[in-house]
Amino acid sequence: MKTRRTWLLLALVVIASLLLAACGGSATEQPAAEEPAVEEPAESEAVEVRMTWYTDGNEDVVMRDLLDSFEAENPDIKVVMDTVDYSSGILETLPIQLAAGEGPDMARVTDLGGLSQYYLDMTPYLSDPGYWEKNFGSTLPWLRQTGDTSSINGFQTQLTITGPFINRTLFEQAGVPVPSASSDEVTWEEWAEAANQVAEALEIEMPMAMDRSGHRFAGPAISQGAQYFENGYPAIDDEGFRDMAELFVDWHQDGTMPMDIWAGATGYVGANEEFGNAQVVLYMSGSWQVGQFTDQIGDAFDWEAVPNPCGPGACTAMPGGAALVAVGDTEHPEEVTRVMEYLASEDVLSDFSARTLFIPAHLGLSESGVPFETDLPQAKKSLDTFVGQVGILSPIAIDLQAYPYNRIMFNATRDRLTQAIVGEITLDEAIARSQEDIDQALAEAGVEKPSAEAPAAEEPAEAVELRMTWYTDGNEDVVMRDLLDRFEVDNPGITVIMDTVDYSSGILETLPIQLAAGEGPDMARVTDLGGLSQYYLDMTPYLSDPGYWEGNFGSTLPWLRQTGDTSSINGFQTQLTITGPFINRTLFEQAGVPVPSDSSDEVTWEEWAEVANQVAEALEIEMPMAMDRSGHRFAGPAISQGAQYFENGYPAIDDEGFRDMAELFVGWHQDGIMPMDIWAGATGYVGANEEFGNAQVVLYMSGSWQVGQFT
Repeated sequence: MKTRRTWLLLALVVIASLLLAACGGSATEQPAAEEPAVEEPAESEAVEVRMTWYTDGNEDVVMRDLLDSFEAENPDIKVVMDTVDYSSGILETLPIQLAAGEGPDMARVTDLGGLSQYYLDMTPYLSDPGYWEKNFGSTLPWLRQTGDTSSINGFQTQLTITGPFINRTLFEQAGVPVPSASSDEVTWEEWAEAANQVAEALEIEMPMAMDRSGHRFAGPAISQGAQYFENGYPAIDDEGFRDMAELFVDWHQDGTMPMDIWAGATGYVGANEEFGNAQVVLYMSGSWQVGQFTDQIGDAFDWEAVPNPCGPGACTAMPGGAALVAVGDTEHPEEVTRVMEYLASEDVLSDFSARTLFIPAHLGLSESGVPFETDLPQAKKSLDTFVGQVGILSPIAIDLQAYPYNRIMFNATRDRLTQAIVGEITLDEAIARSQEDIDQALAEAGVEKPSAEAPAAEEPAEAVELRMTWYTDGNEDVVMRDLLDRFEVDNPGITVIMDTVDYSSGILETLPIQLAAGEGPDMARVTDLGGLSQYYLDMTPYLSDPGYWEGNFGSTLPWLRQTGDTSSINGFQTQLTITGPFINRTLFEQAGVPVPSDSSDEVTWEEWAEVANQVAEALEIEMPMAMDRSGHRFAGPAISQGAQYFENGYPAIDDEGFRDMAELFVGWHQDGIMPMDIWAGATGYVGANEEFGNAQVVLYMSGSWQVGQFT
């Protein structure tokens, strides 16, 4: 019984988390519980503020220590620090939280200008705004929105400089001279040749590697002559960019760079672990790695940063860094500002920089110096190298870092170059499509592209291209494509590109991120109907007959609207789905077990489980029952058992009905009536449609959308 209770508790947690995810957020204010008999004085309660943080090395430990010191001096404020993964937490989830108004009070960010609309201007709450202007004046504009020349939103926790690291020990073991030891202007081609010589001599699989980041690619591209802008507008198609892109693609094709980093993943990927394990000769990353390499590599081998390679345009790094910003939606702006003032004070920031081995973006500390806490020669030499790169930064690199929409440029070049690397498109196509992606995203952000001079002879207008993100359960992708083909014949001025994606990874995971970043498609098939409503277009002003939509879709249009919206027309249901179980009647007949629903209109779940088990035992079927791994699919049975799901309009799942169904559900997994693979062997949504289709399941709890697929 103890084991059963343990699994029941675990199931409640898993089911609850899935249900909350399906509800579309976790920041809805919970109704206050009944007051306790004895209430503590309100003034004794500290104000709680939250900080979202990520770490490359030890900075999470250092920051927590500094916050503990702050709390000791300011007992009326408590800072909860949520340390998250950089890629999934900062680049993917945080923008969604901020767009939904559910972000933290403070956050460490790297998309400095791209998220600026969500920042708090702390100026009215600061005790000394002049201190901030004096010491952070050169980087404060990186955090401001276009046209804003005065707000103070946060400060750089570090100034980062991109550049390559080398494993000097490998060069020595291979007997290959380090190029920078004899020249101050080594080209990328020379570094690639030397790294390949080392790798061949020592059978190292990765001569060179670069973080999967358009920001990391930008420095080498500018050094090759890339301009990145034309008349103030992003323009990447020039000789310098092409030269570096061609080198980069070729290095992946000939094995100089590994496919795994850029072609084997999506989003940001680093090669710091591979470098730390002496699997890479030269690693293009940046100064933020010094602290991590000090801790994780130490003196296991001789590593160091080397000056950025040169090209026809420059020998430049890309500046950057992370900033700690205050979030505009905070309910405690004064308390947040007090935390920020403490952390940005010269003594505290000096302590932070010294312990993390970060280069500070603080004028006073730049003049006085930082007593970095390391005796490791590799770290000291690397820090000196990066500091030396600051003075030779290309103006293009500085302008690119300051551009508020640089993340759009970085992501577009990263993703399109990846397609060229794997051979999906040519390099010419990659560059052209990168520019198209940039233009589209900027247009959606309200940035107007300068008009080009009219051509001498105007070509016929090209068809407008629209993109539709779609998923399929059966044949609906084929049917939809056929309908779109008919539409295009009738409407030659419009082309609809249909991107069919996986439901779980494409619709549930990637699409919300794309929409939050302003990089989504023009149309999308969704199931989180209201959860994504903030991103929908109200088509009413463009419809020829809004009354048709109200008359025919009126009962479901509210499912797509935001709270308080009673009139917008955002789309239509491609289908109305109903959950319910499927059975394999043939298995019942072969086992000689009566189908319960043939003799009763009210069969219980316990009765279905009993007969499904009888069929499975008679025919040696491994899965008597299965249910899609979905809180939505669990909800119907739970409500049938008496679950209420709400109390006073607020989600509340802990009641007798929910517990009864959860106990049955856990019990079925423990005694083999349901397979462990579907729910316990995976994450996210998992279906059992294939197992049912292969006659491996007697009863399958899913829904009406499977009919087409089963047919």
